[in-house]
Amino acid sequence: MNYKDAFGYYHPIINFLYFLGVFGFTVFFINPAVMFISFVCAVIYMGILIEDSYKFVFKFCVTLFLITALINPAFNHKGGTILWYFPSGNPLTAESVFYGAVSGLLVISVLIWFKCFEEVIKSDKFVYIFGRFAPTLAVTVSMALKFIPVLLKEFKDSYSSQKMLYLNLNKPFKKVRAAFSSFSAVLSVSLENSLSTAKNMKAKGYGIKKRTSFTIFKFTKKDFYALIILSFLIVYIFIGGVLGGFEFIFYPLIYYTLNAYNITLYIALFLLFVFPVLINILEIQRFNKINGKTKVNHLN
Repeated sequence: MNYKDAFGYYHPIINFLYFLGVFGFTVFFINPAVMFISFVCAVIYMGILIEDSYKFVFKFCVTLFLITALINPAFNHKGGTILWYFPSGNPLTAESVFYGAVSGLLVISVLIWFKCFEEVIKSDKFVYIFGRFAPTLAVTVSMALKFIPVLLKEFKDSYSSQKMLYLNLNKPFKKVRAAFSSFSAVLSVSLENSLSTAKNMKAKGYGIKKRTSFTIFKFTKKDFYALIILSFLIVYIFIGGVLGGFEFIFYPLIYYTLNAYNITLYIALFLLFVFPVLINILEIQRFNKINGKTKVNHLN
């Protein structure tokens, strides 16, 4: 299977360990610096994996960020720094606004990381990781990873055909009718794909006990080095988080500590999040170096 970056060609265990650390630290360390590092690294990595990814960020993620950021100060009035009062008499505090912005950054960061996860952890990798001890879960998730993008594409194609059929979808009734027709067509396609997949799985012996499994993944030297680096970073960051290195207090007043140890934790966190980008940079340099030697030898 072809991947769009060098990190995708690493062993599935390495890929899964990386995303496990990324999702875990992004979700559990509610810290503005952590959210900012996670968001920046996610956007950079998605730019490597997906063409025109920045359209997705600016069109969808910015809107979602604004909605999430505005919900918190509208309903949460805790905090000691009052900016002004709503007509209802409830205060708008700087702490609630800041916490809402951090929460919005958390939501869009996780969403972007899931887009990256979908591009790197393909169905074959997921089956390889979970197929031995949870085969049903592995097959179910791998089928979802495969069919959801296919069905979305089928829905878009069908809806485009409905637009051409009705020519004018300005009226709400025609829009609803076109959407239902498209949904019906996608449902039929999904049922046909499910039946075809079930027959193929039965023919290949799925569910038979003591069956062998085929895999193309091999744990190489570069995977071993990556495992050591990722394990060290994850353990170091986890211990630092347990000891309160990422603690950030929002209410009643914003409070945090910053010292030399905290700075090392943020550096380690950045190195973990940016790890695939560094892998791609090293691979590009290695390729240019080999290409340069080939040109020199050719000239000689």
